[in-house]
Amino acid sequence: MKVTLVEPFYGGSHKQWADEIMENLPFDFSLISLPPKWWMWRMYGGAVTLAKRCKELGQKQDLFIASSMMDVSTFLALCGQSQTPLLLYFHENQFAYPIRKVKEGKDEERAYRFINYTSALAATKVAFNSQYNYDTFFSGLEKMLKTFPDYRNMDTIDQIKKKSIVLPLGFDFTNRFPETVEKRTPEKVPVIVWNHRWEHDKNPKEFFETLEEVTSLGYKFRLIVAGHKYPKVPKEFDKAQQTFQEQIIHWGFAETDQYSKLLSEGDILPITSNQDFFGISVVEAIFAGCFPLLPRRLAYPEIIPPEDFPECYYDNLTDALTSLLKKFNSPQTETLETMKRLQNHLLKYEWKNLKDNYVKIFSDTANNK
Repeated sequence: MKVTLVEPFYGGSHKQWADEIMENLPFDFSLISLPPKWWMWRMYGGAVTLAKRCKELGQKQDLFIASSMMDVSTFLALCGQSQTPLLLYFHENQFAYPIRKVKEGKDEERAYRFINYTSALAATKVAFNSQYNYDTFFSGLEKMLKTFPDYRNMDTIDQIKKKSIVLPLGFDFTNRFPETVEKRTPEKVPVIVWNHRWEHDKNPKEFFETLEEVTSLGYKFRLIVAGHKYPKVPKEFDKAQQTFQEQIIHWGFAETDQYSKLLSEGDILPITSNQDFFGISVVEAIFAGCFPLLPRRLAYPEIIPPEDFPECYYDNLTDALTSLLKKFNSPQTETLETMKRLQNHLLKYEWKNLKDNYVKIFSDTANNK
């Protein structure tokens, strides 16, 4: 089966997902993509360029797979294969992103949401990486359509729901993180990790302010700050680099092998994000041996059930972090046991456990089932 992956923003989690699909699934893959820059322009204009590149492939495809950064309607209209089935994969949806401060205000926000809407409407099958992503898309879509003066087409919500599924992300844990939690040395100074994009929606302000509070209380730690950064970096990072210069082990982007090694050096992962539709960076860090401290929001309760792992959730991050730092200065039997249970729980996201489901869904979509 000939499958073409169409990715307007080939970087970060989008790139990882696309690459691992091609590595793990038994299809004849082609990839057409654009660099991970200017995401707003990618949503507006990426489909035109990618449709041209699709024509240049010179062969009919059995299935297109596109990410949620794609304007599917425009792509299908221009690619010369408008009848080819297309699976649209939502890594995120624009309805649940924190509001951005732009001159156009709500109309600017609504433009990207509308692209998500028409893309889902035009796709053969729609997949979401989490139930949280699914739920926020449909609740946001209903609210948006109700704002229009007429011809709201509310029935299209059910049309999209009928062809929508939740399809979790796959991970290659075993090869990337071979060390187990038993190999850790609890006597060392605990290492706190940040491994997200350097952007405001990940809430670096609360993260670094918490570290300042913890430092003022006399607790010692070391610090790894990794993740993708873009030309406009939130000011909190420059300040934090000066504030914690004595504690820093690593600061800045890290390639895959180095990134995996850095995570394996980490001990604690305090999460402050205001946006996360699945939590790739959280899942990776946990499997590398970092103990998570999570807010009770976004996709986290779905991926890591609070009823099974209450010790991983906080109401006050400073209190939770200081409590955990104390445990690292004493025997860690309880903490290690939680880490083992967490890792066993997350094994369901390994590619070997998801592969058959992916193959069936892709094959059924190609055959319009």
